[in-house]
Amino acid sequence: MIFQYSSGRPWNSPDNAWYVRNADIPINWKSSVIQAVRPCVAQMNDNGSITLEPFSQSVSGCDLTNYNFLVLPRYAPRVSPFRDGHVRLDAEPQFDMSLSKTFRFNDRISFQFRGEAFNVFNTFWMPLEQFNNNPLSAQFGQIIKGSAAQGNANFPRQIQLGFKLIF
Repeated sequence: MIFQYSSGRPWNSPDNAWYVRNADIPINWKSSVIQAVRPCVAQMNDNGSITLEPFSQSVSGCDLTNYNFLVLPRYAPRVSPFRDGHVRLDAEPQFDMSLSKTFRFNDRISFQFRGEAFNVFNTFWMPLEQFNNNPLSAQFGQIIKGSAAQGNANFPRQIQLGFKLIF
């Protein structure tokens, strides 16, 4: 059996947003919509005033005194790192398994049977799917499982059988 586990890649931080205070929330990877951060986002306007994003007004307890992200004006330099280690992508363990048996008929002829299974427990894993990092989007900090492309998620359980005649 081969066991693989990785801690998950760091989240790509929003480009023009300042991470003001901790927005981490417990991530439910089994949900159809996976939320990684509290989407309480405020925006600094060109005149210097700060307003909440419309989708943030429906977030419980979100107001102008405790927002988590501040979207800076377009002319402001980047103040956040490119990746954020507070939020990590999916980190599901993967199991692959192989069984083989060799039958000897005589000194020169043998037969080998192999059974191999990849992703034995059929675990859904999204190692490359990033959380939405556009702070102006209503889906900020989310992954919608149904929209995860095949290249961004692992393959379902695969089983293969092999036969070999050795002479």
